[in-house]
Amino acid sequence: GQVFSDAADAIMEYIGADQAYIESGLSYFTVETRIRYLDETKAGERIYVNTRVLNADGKKLKLLHEMHHVDGRLLATGEQMLIHVDLNSRRACLPQTEVLAKSEQLAAAHKRLPKPDYLSWNNLKFQVIATLERLHMQFGLTEEQQMIVDMTKKFVEQELYPHEAEVE
Repeated sequence: GQVFSDAADAIMEYIGADQAYIESGLSYFTVETRIRYLDETKAGERIYVNTRVLNADGKKLKLLHEMHHVDGRLLATGEQMLIHVDLNSRRACLPQTEVLAKSEQLAAAHKRLPKPDYLSWNNLKFQVIATLERLHMQFGLTEEQQMIVDMTKKFVEQELYPHEAEVE
């Protein structure tokens, strides 16, 4: 997780949300992360992280980090959702114009790159099915509730999933 935090900090510096920006009372807070550990690496091995801006939409900033071994192996991925915050009020707010413009420019440039199929935020079926499975695991459903879950899964798979690419 620390490697991805450091990578996000590098993006923050690049877009102008640096230490001076934070001292002015504005910053981004991470509100959600999803990390996939794919391969092992040992202390001292050389790695690098590629980070891209998936979306810069007002207060929201979505990042994708891919950690690689220097031999090219993909070791881990991290999806990160950040919200821009006024540090005095502790409430979400729009970033300064220059910061927003720079993050939008990065998002536009990175949008031309192929989208990995593993992105959870772009996988509507994954989100809905995972939520339904958590409900079942946490609460133990009655037969009628399970029937509703099954019908919802079927709807997602047949009606929503074919249109998933259209949903952001």
